Amino acid sequence: MSHNDKFAPPLGNDIYAEFYQLRKNASTMTVSTVEWFHNHLPILLDEVRYKTGSDTLSILSVGSGEGDIDIEIIKTILPHLNSPWKKLKYDALEPNVAHRNRFLERLSENLFNENVSVSVHNTSFGMVDGLKNNESYDLIIFVQVLYYFQVPSQIIQRAISQTKTNGRVIIVHQSAIGIPEIQREHMLSLKGDENEILTTEDIKKLLGQENISYCYHNVNAYLNVTECFNQSEIGLKILSFCMECDLRKIPKNQLMKVLQTMKNYAEVKDENSVLYEPIGVFITNSIHLNVKKIAEDIDPVDDYRQLAQKFDWQKVFESINSNSIRLLDVACGTGRWIQAFLYYLESQISQSGKVDIVYDLLDNSESSLIQAVAKISSPLKLGTKYISPIQTIKLEKNYYDAIWSMHGFYAIPQHDLTLVIEKFLASLNETGSAFIAQATRDSFYVNFYTKYLEAFKHGKGTKFVAAEDITKALETLGIEYQVHVISYAEKIAEDDSVSVAHYILNEATINSFSEEDPSETASAPKNVQLKDLLANQDMKNYLQSFIKDSTYYFPEEIWLISFRKHEKLR
Repeated sequence: MSHNDKFAPPLGNDIYAEFYQLRKNASTMTVSTVEWFHNHLPILLDEVRYKTGSDTLSILSVGSGEGDIDIEIIKTILPHLNSPWKKLKYDALEPNVAHRNRFLERLSENLFNENVSVSVHNTSFGMVDGLKNNESYDLIIFVQVLYYFQVPSQIIQRAISQTKTNGRVIIVHQSAIGIPEIQREHMLSLKGDENEILTTEDIKKLLGQENISYCYHNVNAYLNVTECFNQSEIGLKILSFCMECDLRKIPKNQLMKVLQTMKNYAEVKDENSVLYEPIGVFITNSIHLNVKKIAEDIDPVDDYRQLAQKFDWQKVFESINSNSIRLLDVACGTGRWIQAFLYYLESQISQSGKVDIVYDLLDNSESSLIQAVAKISSPLKLGTKYISPIQTIKLEKNYYDAIWSMHGFYAIPQHDLTLVIEKFLASLNETGSAFIAQATRDSFYVNFYTKYLEAFKHGKGTKFVAAEDITKALETLGIEYQVHVISYAEKIAEDDSVSVAHYILNEATINSFSEEDPSETASAPKNVQLKDLLANQDMKNYLQSFIKDSTYYFPEEIWLISFRKHEKLR
């Protein structure tokens, strides 16, 4: 939409770079981004170099800006530029002349050896400018630039198509917390559109729609908004950049509305007013594994096989600097995860050299716990058994190397999530990690129960906890986390009514409740049969939407959420 008197003027090229720099200086986003690359890029390079056939590591940075982050990335790479790589080829795309010139200045201030080639191109991604348009790269990096593209999903797909066989696309982007919350309240009235609003939540949806597998990292960052509240010249320029229009030209009463909204979200930190604005880092996965099923494995569903085979658990165990490990399995149920873990990972864990793995179990059901205990075998050693809900158990402090819960949080009350997470943190030792596997809202496991409540309980009843609820609780606590996304479809023949009924009524609902807690099971469909579901027209239409070629394809997207004790920064 063209500018008119109703809206604030757009940010012209003559002021954009200046306002960008002021906003950048007021935020810890850049520092947090650089720190993330310092901590994670060496590990990522080890994965990318596997089976590479080139002596040159090639990287493309899209919308590189002034190059400050890119210079730090290059510095991080150099100590790891070893076999099979001998050279680094780093292409950067930056159409803004001021930013590009500053990048070139930085390059002249940081002279790299002859094995490093850095080129800064006056072009955007997908446009031809002396850059080979279809060249393949080991890494393609987008740092806070996706909202400048009209169709981000096409850009992501193009980037993936231009990565090498074992390559990755890295996307660093703002979350939905902080400035986007203010943008959603005011941007439309300020500038006439909301084109620049794109958050990590939108990117997650895009990746899900395109069936792109990825790993996600949540990274803390803060914006100092003290000058904004002071309404100083610098503060108004920062606020203008955040709203993508020149707020110096709007009426005072309109400006005060924006500032009041900002105050509602701000907090005091080190005597400054700050806005919590965590960023997200997406890493696309290059390897799509086919999940196998061994003859001994009689579990009727894929859930735990997927978790066992689509995450690098061996790396987790190898990272623990002790031959003696203490593990806690929360909401262990009947031990289906333990069984899958041993079926598919026993040899790998044994090779890690961990000779003493003590396995503690916690569940609210004594009968389930007994079944889980029976599944413990080498290299696991049975430890302590807790018959209790996680909310009330007293666990030893600073004790565990790892705590995990696989599909165990569905019936935990929403208001208890932060309490449970804090209990996990308190029980982890200083280098310990926690892992929670949970289905997302769009997964059948969570979505079906919501539909069931609508169809049979008039919408009353407590919905299942979804993976998004857990990450929200982590963000509320200011805890950095990572998400490894596991997507698959549970396939069941349409005419296999017994298996269909079991999956819908047991796996997707009843199994998520505690049999020891009657209050939990009040809305559970214990006496409902498949024919009852299909007799309800809305439910019938919903279930039949998953049928293709006489087969049900129930979609499941599981987030394996991990976090560490030392990453509680807020």
